[in-house]
Amino acid sequence: MVIATQVPYAEGTYTLPYVEIDRFSYGIEVDLPSKEDEIRILDVSYLTDNPDVKPVITPEKALELTKVIKGIKVSDEVKDYIVTLVRSLREDKDLMYKLSVRASISLYRGSKAIAFLEGRNFVIPDDVKFVFPYVVYHRIVLKPESAIEKDKKRKLRLF
Repeated sequence: MVIATQVPYAEGTYTLPYVEIDRFSYGIEVDLPSKEDEIRILDVSYLTDNPDVKPVITPEKALELTKVIKGIKVSDEVKDYIVTLVRSLREDKDLMYKLSVRASISLYRGSKAIAFLEGRNFVIPDDVKFVFPYVVYHRIVLKPESAIEKDKKRKLRLF
């Protein structure tokens, strides 16, 4: 498993090629902390110098949970829903790149994990809806002309 961060506004940060971005299953945008949280961060910042990290799960338990999640059932109708969502974005003429099958796989697997966390042994459409933004957000790149046009329309709505 790889966890990476990307700071979109920092000098010297280069955008990854799309084929590399597509290999990240999920993208989660995290805001800067509140003032109070940032103060708490200062209080524990020394931990990064000499971390005292305690595992919360053993490798054996992680493998066991992986097997349980693999066993979560996904109906043919929900599989069709997953593929239909991804394919609908592939047909969007404003997008620079078509979503790959990896997007469908990530949506499928993430939905199973959400069902597990919700205490179910089957996936429902709401699980798919929950995971969907995290699967597609980082994969969606607008064509430059579409981005300009959408930005113009957005600005016009503000007035």
